[in-house]
Amino acid sequence: MVAAIFALVNAFIRPVVRFFAFPVILLTLGLFTLVINAGMLMLADWLADGLVVAGFPSALLGSVIISFVSMVLGSMLDVKGKRKE
Repeated sequence: MVAAIFALVNAFIRPVVRFFAFPVILLTLGLFTLVINAGMLMLADWLADGLVVAGFPSALLGSVIISFVSMVLGSMLDVKGKRKE
């Protein structure tokens, strides 16, 4: 259930936030996306009962871990259909 809530938050709310935060993302060379991801994790914590995030530093660390795992799995699974040869 928590994964479904996190997926819905990332699918519907995150693109809107990224659109409005685009100048800040550009100014920080993309590092502000980690703050956005941490905010989405905290929002999912607020919406779901089974997820506990202790505070913003924990959410930021969770955001870094989720981004890293997503990057590694995306490169291993070739998500975009581009095969490296």
